[in-house]
Amino acid sequence: MPSRSCQRKSDSNVRREHIARLLQDGHLVVAPSPDVLAAAGHLRGLGVIDTEEREFVKCANHEDADFPPRNRDCPGRIYLDDHLHDSGGELRCPDCDRAVFPDQYSKQRFFELRVRVLRDGVMSFLEELLSKLDPAVRQGGEGVLNLKVGDGAVNVCVVDYCQDQKVFSRDRAAFCPTCYVAVNARDFEARFLPEDWIHRVLLADVICDTKNLNDLVRSAVQQGEPTDLRHASIPVCDKRPLPVVIEPAKPTAADGRRFVVEVGEGVVRIEGVQVIAKQAGPRFVIFQTLWQHFLGDLQQGIPPADFTATPIHDLMTALETQTDKRYPDETTVRRTINLLQTDIEKTLKQTLGLPIDREDVVQTCDWTGQRDSSFGYRINPFTVAVRPFQLDLSQES
Repeated sequence: MPSRSCQRKSDSNVRREHIARLLQDGHLVVAPSPDVLAAAGHLRGLGVIDTEEREFVKCANHEDADFPPRNRDCPGRIYLDDHLHDSGGELRCPDCDRAVFPDQYSKQRFFELRVRVLRDGVMSFLEELLSKLDPAVRQGGEGVLNLKVGDGAVNVCVVDYCQDQKVFSRDRAAFCPTCYVAVNARDFEARFLPEDWIHRVLLADVICDTKNLNDLVRSAVQQGEPTDLRHASIPVCDKRPLPVVIEPAKPTAADGRRFVVEVGEGVVRIEGVQVIAKQAGPRFVIFQTLWQHFLGDLQQGIPPADFTATPIHDLMTALETQTDKRYPDETTVRRTINLLQTDIEKTLKQTLGLPIDREDVVQTCDWTGQRDSSFGYRINPFTVAVRPFQLDLSQES
């Protein structure tokens, strides 16, 4: 049986642009072309991704016999499920909650492909490639492989997975030969210092044979200490683009409104008003998950426009982990998030009379096409401010 590293040579016609896009975790493709499906099949064969294929109808679609619904601009997508019956009205729009009958009204059907990048699969793939240089490739920490090439030692660091900031140190990289591999192609060059001696490569280029990983590793060992290294201790690479020019962020709200949020043990308050309690179950888990991602981006100094959008599948995993319940239906989770957004808006309007829109706190980041991987949900970085949790507020219940 041929190894996976040999298998990739038989698919040299796979287009690199599709490979690069499909290596973005959570990437979604609506109506994938045969080329995209071929690329996805190739990556599945290498063991580096898994995919989910789903069919859906649109709530408001000009091509359907039931158009227009009450909300003719409803963006809702209703995913078809063999266990839900059209005639019983069990299919409902997650956005407007109206019953939808795909068969009765011959609604146009759409197909989507969602990708999950397999971290262990990526590491195994790279380890197999590198074993041609050193059969005894070793794990050197999360996202790092160590190997010997001739009389020298070298690290291969997968920047998406490495948690050890020392591996990203330029001073360390100058003395310890390192080759950096990026799985996600987004902002690839912007993440690295513009210095020629830093060896970096996209996983997509390795898979498509446009770059040879083993040649890069050999080059890193043979290069020796760079002669033009400036004396400054800064990282050679970051998981986000390295800052070059800093501009003031422009808030999405025209009036510059801001909402102070506190998250404590089992409670969420906005402007001092409790909007979610632990008893809310799934809604609290979803908000808490988004909040942790928000705080992480805030701590790293990421520009507001680049704050993390958490894919629905990650939220489903968090729900299953923290509630010990199965959430196989994406539509149910989307409906829960929609209710969360609506409840926050109504509570603050009714309690404080504040001008607030539905996405001023929990923001929906929709995909706009095949090339856009920024989708999911996040705490709105333009309108939310953080306050340490106050224990003595009278609203605590």
